[in-house]
Amino acid sequence: MAADESKNVIALDKQEIARLNAVHEHAAREKAMEIGRVGYWLGSRDNAIIYIAAGVILLGMIGAGVMVWINTPASNDMAKAFAALALSALGYMFGSARQSSS
Repeated sequence: MAADESKNVIALDKQEIARLNAVHEHAAREKAMEIGRVGYWLGSRDNAIIYIAAGVILLGMIGAGVMVWINTPASNDMAKAFAALALSALGYMFGSARQSSS
């Protein structure tokens, strides 16, 4: 029976392999053109949203930390604004993650 199963294996010739490689390369180029340069770095649309929100959170927290060290009345308000921005992005990130999982 093992000999019969080995006969059923599809043998691909060089032309068929070259055709399949060309089809795969064309599909990869179309995907790269579709997602663009930002998509190359961040991935698909669902992943990009999460990464951008994470970047906003990181930059907001860094901004809030810098504003805390600058000791002026305006910097305290800016620190609160950066923290609010980071918390809003965090809420958006968890909200979008919950929607995509259901």
